[in-house]
Amino acid sequence: MLDYIFSPQAMLVDAVVGIAVFVVFRLLGARLPPSKLELAVIAMIAFAANSWYVPPPPTIRALSRPIGFVGRLVESCSEQASAEACKCAVDRLKERIGEAELVRLAFRAHVNVALPKEFMQALSACQG
Repeated sequence: MLDYIFSPQAMLVDAVVGIAVFVVFRLLGARLPPSKLELAVIAMIAFAANSWYVPPPPTIRALSRPIGFVGRLVESCSEQASAEACKCAVDRLKERIGEAELVRLAFRAHVNVALPKEFMQALSACQG
């Protein structure tokens, strides 16, 4: 549901269908609001249009600063390397081990006050 709320493309499809319904029934038909059967057909058309058009997932990578333990991991990494390299390492680890495991790794780094070797390997791959 939240993917829909924050998806301008999905909301645009619904807006276009709504405008088309208004144009067809109010301006061209010049009659009262549509019946329940017509509204059901419109809803099915809107659902089909929205299901047909699936917007691509966002591909913004390494632009925003992570938050929480992962953000602290990036901050401690930034003392040794550039911020872009640290964010790249976070992205690589996230793809390789998953988000939940990345948070565990960042928590471990926070507790041990040292960067884990997995993160250092990903960092070296981003720098070189």
